[in-house]
Amino acid sequence: MFLDAKKIFPLEAYEDHFVELNKNSQTRTRRFRSEKRVLPRIKDMLDWGVVRAGDELKVKNHDARGVLLENGHVKVGEEEISLQQWLKQVTGWPSVATYQFTVHVETGKTLSEIRQEYMENRG
Repeated sequence: MFLDAKKIFPLEAYEDHFVELNKNSQTRTRRFRSEKRVLPRIKDMLDWGVVRAGDELKVKNHDARGVLLENGHVKVGEEEISLQQWLKQVTGWPSVATYQFTVHVETGKTLSEIRQEYMENRG
């Protein structure tokens, strides 16, 4: 198939619609530094003493409760499971922001808030 450009663009000069990309132009490139921030985990929080084994936890916006264990898992009834598994079971979501959706019953704060406060006060 052949198209006659003059019929599509009736131009007097083709240069009117072409842009010289490399002629006296500087290219700006932005380099983004991708730094994934690694936040302390539940075991670190247990080591710091900001949460303790035996503390009661609940799922934000739900009635489900469990007890925090020394290994960072939670005991729900007679079952021991990870925080993430527990949150997925309760919410029915395929993925849950663990520290934002786990509430420390005694303080009423999420694990994320407790962790953030400790890190700010420590730093």
